[in-house]
This record gives sequence, structure tokens and C-alpha cells, in this order.
Amino acid sequence: MTDKNHIPLGRKGPRTMDEFVEKGEVGTTTGSAVENEREVTKTFRVPESLGRRLKIHAAQTGQKEKDILIDLIAGYLQNQNA
Repeated sequence: MTDKNHIPLGRKGPRTMDEFVEKGEVGTTTGSAVENEREVTKTFRVPESLGRRLKIHAAQTGQKEKDILIDLIAGYLQNQNA
């Protein structure tokens, strides 16, 4: 078996947890998203009924499902740090 090479993640390679926490969010928040910040992909499963309810709510309110989820996650994390 061959040795695996270390491949750094991101543009500047891995950072320590302290560096990550100190840096905080990049950009300013307007509406539902942080502007000027690189996006990452998160893939997860939700119950079918919840996914359907989210899709209906997004259509009824003229929002994107992604924006609703970003707002919910940001609000949750902000409340956890309050």
C-alpha cells in the first residue's frame, strides 16, 4: 500500500480551532446570507414530510429553501452563543 500524501483543505490549508473561532464570519450579513463569503456544500437528509413543508412554505413566501435554512441555522447558532 502506498503512503497517503497530506492534502491541505481550503486555500490556505488547515487552521487551528482557535484561529477559526477568532476569525469569525467574513463579510456582512444582509437578508439571509453572508455576502462576500465562499460557500460550502452541506448534504444531509430530512424527513420527507418536513422537506415537503419547507418546499411549500418557500413557494408560498417567495423565498428559496436555501435562504430559509441559512436564516434558521444562523439564528440557532447565534442563540447558542448568547
